[in-house]
Amino acid sequence: PFGGLTPEHHEPRPMVAVFDIDTTNWSEAGEDPLPRVMHAGAALNGLIYVAGGLLDDGSTTGRVLQFDTSTLTWAEVAPLSVARNRHAMAVLDGKVYVSGGMIEEPETGGVRNTASVERYDPARNAWESVAPLPSARHALALVAYENHLYAIGGYGDAEGIGVLVESYDPETDTWRGERPLQAPRAFFGAAVARGAIWCIAGRLDREGTIEVFDPDGGSRLMEPRLGSRNRFGVAADEDKIVWFGGESDTETGLPKYPCLGYRFADDLYIAKGWDD
Repeated sequence: PFGGLTPEHHEPRPMVAVFDIDTTNWSEAGEDPLPRVMHAGAALNGLIYVAGGLLDDGSTTGRVLQFDTSTLTWAEVAPLSVARNRHAMAVLDGKVYVSGGMIEEPETGGVRNTASVERYDPARNAWESVAPLPSARHALALVAYENHLYAIGGYGDAEGIGVLVESYDPETDTWRGERPLQAPRAFFGAAVARGAIWCIAGRLDREGTIEVFDPDGGSRLMEPRLGSRNRFGVAADEDKIVWFGGESDTETGLPKYPCLGYRFADDLYIAKGWDD
């Protein structure tokens, strides 16, 4: 995890934490030179790109920093074309995509949802705009699945955004609607594992359900339900999926809330707290 709010919700924290998904142990890896909240990140070739978000003064940034996981060092790369917060990121075919979020409106001093999508090419250190989302929204998830991107859930200006699923084809630069989720979600976690997209908890799901969504087939809600959590991190490998941090449904930070996980082989939920 990079940044985020302190338990008191006062200011962004700069700490970088590393979770070993095999040993379920935590360690620290220095500090983020640009503390922020409501940002997003994505990993590509041993580098983690952290983009956008809200700074300590409440302004929205378009800056993008690159974290090298082998040297634990930071470098700044080209900024986003559109500064944003509460957006989503994913990697597809060697490119980093940023979708949706909220952007500032200087004329009114307010913010609004955006449908903007842009793509970063590390070889050129440049961003370019691609086809926008059909539905402007924030608090969504973005994942890569079988050569497509899937933009899932979130908050928007239209009804039904929480169950909305839209897929992007990079070959044609087009989006299309997909079968909706069973349950609405925003500020939730999503990851691809075992041939499906796992959608976990979120602001609109106070029971903490997990929906295993197969774009090529059906979807199912898993039991048991694990309780409210939103604005958290999620990661997966071939053996398990884990999620960590976040808030309760009362917007109370959960700094010591155990990491939760699901181990595929034996259908077992696991929990692991922060190692003090």
